[in-house]
Amino acid sequence: MKVHQILFISLSLLIAGCQTVPVNSDGSVNIPAQFDNAQQLPVYNADLSEWWREWHDPELVLLIEEGLSNSNSIKKAQQNIEIAKAYQTMVQADLWPMVGLLGRKSRLNSDIENPELKELGIDNVDSDLQLQQVGALAKWNIDLFGQKQNEARSSYYNLLSTQEMFHASQMALSARIAENYFDAIATQYQIQITDEALERLQGLLKYTQGRFQAGQTTPNEIDKIKANINQLKAQKTLLDAQFDNIQQSIAVLIGRSPQGYRLKYNMQSLNYSPPIPTGVQPSDIVYRRPDLLARQKNIASLVAKTQAARADLFPKFYINFGFLDGKIGINSLAKSSFSGPLFDVGVNLPIFTAGKIRANIKANEAILQKALYDYDDALLGALKEVDTAYRWRVAYEKNTQHLTKTENILLKRSNDSSKLFRYGEITYEKIPLNYLDYLKAREETIRQKLNSARATILLYQALGGGWKKETQNVNQETTSK
Repeated sequence: MKVHQILFISLSLLIAGCQTVPVNSDGSVNIPAQFDNAQQLPVYNADLSEWWREWHDPELVLLIEEGLSNSNSIKKAQQNIEIAKAYQTMVQADLWPMVGLLGRKSRLNSDIENPELKELGIDNVDSDLQLQQVGALAKWNIDLFGQKQNEARSSYYNLLSTQEMFHASQMALSARIAENYFDAIATQYQIQITDEALERLQGLLKYTQGRFQAGQTTPNEIDKIKANINQLKAQKTLLDAQFDNIQQSIAVLIGRSPQGYRLKYNMQSLNYSPPIPTGVQPSDIVYRRPDLLARQKNIASLVAKTQAARADLFPKFYINFGFLDGKIGINSLAKSSFSGPLFDVGVNLPIFTAGKIRANIKANEAILQKALYDYDDALLGALKEVDTAYRWRVAYEKNTQHLTKTENILLKRSNDSSKLFRYGEITYEKIPLNYLDYLKAREETIRQKLNSARATILLYQALGGGWKKETQNVNQETTSK
């Protein structure tokens, strides 16, 4: 039996015995049937894709829409998609033959001593050697074991993962804009409360100074009121700075210059609590949350990449093709030419690689396994986030209801004290002091309403809302799965 026949039989047996080793890409998390803290809530199906509209506040809607269109963070995320698309195109190009053109011209001048010419009385010949070549060259690596196809599949899922990360960027941006918006409103409420408190203390100070002049009180009472006034003035300075900082942060988030930007807002939006969204099951967030979807697509990319690494163990076949046309001449004494196609078919066998191929396979398998563990952690964290958001939203809503009752009671007491003063039942200082107690309760209510708004935003985000699919088409996967 000839050597090439033995080689052919060996390769046939190797190919017949090569089977793609399956890769386990399933997570290990058992997803519950429902969320613990949403079972007793009334059914309300909200449009989670644009949850900010649930507040019915045009200013909030305009801010988030502008941010999703003009924010630099969104534009940077879009560039990541363009990079992934370009990489996918590069990898897919390896599935096809590479074709190139060849053009070359060479020339060599020298003196040639020819015995036959000497018989004619010519000792030397000034020769001119010219070589001209024009043609086409092609090379095709035959992807018999699917290595290039798996690399193309990996780049395809990498693109899908990048797009999901873009959606996650949208979701994070809309949440940050909304949080800053309600922070700004809450700060404005605190400024108003501080101004009212200062006004009441100024009136109390004037009344106490009059009593001191009448010998009815001590200087300690005056100093105490002045200290409270200075404390509130210092607090108002910080509140003004805090509002300016929030205002400029929103400008940056929506892609505007912070200098000269003035935020438009609706104060009543903080007093409104959208209904708690329900109807989303734990299994739904696996397909709703872009951060989880991005991890799923990344795992699929790593599976294909691992399979491509395993294909390095198998032979690699290639075909080189060239069509050249050239002429060689020595002056005009002799001429020769050749033309025609050139073929080169071969196979590369990985025999001695010092363990490099298997080490690469092991590294890719470890990276894949780590990604699976990361996905399980992310899924568990997402399930916890939803239940936590439900718990806090319900808790803050109940807390706000109790604080609102307390606030109303203290307001009634303040109003009643004015009547009692008119009837001579109490002295005047009880009126501003009771009103200050009401303002403190109102400030705490505003703080908890802000916490409720934040918990609502967190709930929308945890359920997977606040992102939009891009309108541009995604290149479909060109390889078989």
